[in-house]
Amino acid sequence: MLDAEESVGLLREFYSRFAKNSVIYFVSQVIGKGLFFLITVYLARALGAQDYGKFAFAFGLVTLLSVSSKFGLDLLTSRDVGERPELSSKYFHASLTLRLALALVFIAIIFIVIHYSVNRLK
Repeated sequence: MLDAEESVGLLREFYSRFAKNSVIYFVSQVIGKGLFFLITVYLARALGAQDYGKFAFAFGLVTLLSVSSKFGLDLLTSRDVGERPELSSKYFHASLTLRLALALVFIAIIFIVIHYSVNRLK
């Protein structure tokens, strides 16, 4: 059993690490969002309204459909590897195989959507 001094030390270390990781995560999110905003403004000016509209459509479609290729596998794999680290290679291979299969379906859907949207625009 831990005495009071060791418990306080462990709690202090935990909160210090938690605060440090939270600040790093927050700063990385702010930088990422700021860069995304600047790149979006630059592309809108460089491409013009019509070409930027095409880019925005493609980007939105890819973003929407990429959620299906992840399918929650990152969270599931992290949880399962945390519970049974000795099976991490099996989880990795199974997750990678399923993610590749979902990505192929995702790519096929994108090609179908592009094919029909190009034919509608003609």
